[in-house]
Amino acid sequence: MLHRSYRLLLLAAVALLAAACGQVDLNAAVATYREAKGCCATPDQLTYAKLPANADTLFAVAPTDPMVDFGPDGRSYCSAFELPPAQSDYLLVVRSYMFADRSLPPNWAFFFPVITLLDADKRPVASSDWHRATFRQSTLTDEPGRNHRLEVTFPIRVAGKARYLVVHAAAETIGEKQHFTTMVAGTVIPSGKIFVVTGGQTADEDVTGAPFTPPEGLRLRMVSLRLPGAAGGEQPSPCGDCRP
Repeated sequence: MLHRSYRLLLLAAVALLAAACGQVDLNAAVATYREAKGCCATPDQLTYAKLPANADTLFAVAPTDPMVDFGPDGRSYCSAFELPPAQSDYLLVVRSYMFADRSLPPNWAFFFPVITLLDADKRPVASSDWHRATFRQSTLTDEPGRNHRLEVTFPIRVAGKARYLVVHAAAETIGEKQHFTTMVAGTVIPSGKIFVVTGGQTADEDVTGAPFTPPEGLRLRMVSLRLPGAAGGEQPSPCGDCRP
């Protein structure tokens, strides 16, 4: 049970978020996705923005972006990037911020992000697993002005094959509600379509998977990292969030 003061803060946040995101119509977004014609582009047809090294990049996935069929993950709008040259191994981190639509009370939504890495010929190398995204709440020391988010990480070896990346959604999440038991801090533990967050004070939310995001609804950052193991040649699969 939430304390009264925490409930008041939560309601205030809901009101502010609904006002800020009043342009979002979640039902229309899902309908636009499902009725989209002309699917699909292939990875070699995408335009790849150059990703700046050691810098945060705010971006969005929009209904005007290309739609690609990502095989097991289904079709999705996407944003594509060219990885910068790097001198050492690093971690890609994608944050997807929770948002609300124009209804009252607002419907909460997440774009459930998937990272797909491509080689120099723009062929898929590996993908992250959307089920293993980490839920993080904003704090006074970590993006206090932003909404709560899902975070996906992927390790990159400089000796590996990855040269490009595409951020997209898993089709099975779009238009479907996922149940979150959210807390002050913790990690999302998937169990079917039920997500439980460890540690802290609880509040239940049903969050709908969105096919695209509001402006600047995603953040991509590179974190320097030393990865264990041999230095040679293959793209690794060392993290639990990753799929070959």
